[in-house]
Amino acid sequence: MSAPMAIDQSLDTLIKANKRKQRPGRKPAEKKKVSSTSKAKKAAVTGKQKAAPAAAAPPATPIATSNKINISNLPLDVKEPEIRDLFAKTVGPVRETQLFFDSKGQSKGIGSVVFSRKEDALKAVTMYNGRLIDGSG
Repeated sequence: MSAPMAIDQSLDTLIKANKRKQRPGRKPAEKKKVSSTSKAKKAAVTGKQKAAPAAAAPPATPIATSNKINISNLPLDVKEPEIRDLFAKTVGPVRETQLFFDSKGQSKGIGSVVFSRKEDALKAVTMYNGRLIDGSG
């Protein structure tokens, strides 16, 4: 270490000293004031103007962006084969199921299911979102 240690200085003093130091060849950043007219010109050029807020949008439907879903609030005694069978019979082909356990080996009541198709993941979300694993709820 070539830099001397400054243990006898306070932290505030060290921070102020480091702020004053500037790396060679660098200029401090300048804040530019942008007028509202130049903002409008920039928006017009880039095409990123703010749209008027939509009035009371309808509730969004889930969009399948992946073939994997996460499941939670599962009973602690549910096993992976039971999850696989439920989703395979009611939704579609399941590629993988996984339950998560704590350090003691007890189920956390959460898991994930990977379907063969994205459409099946969307179908599972619409069928089971907010429902209990046994189908009631």
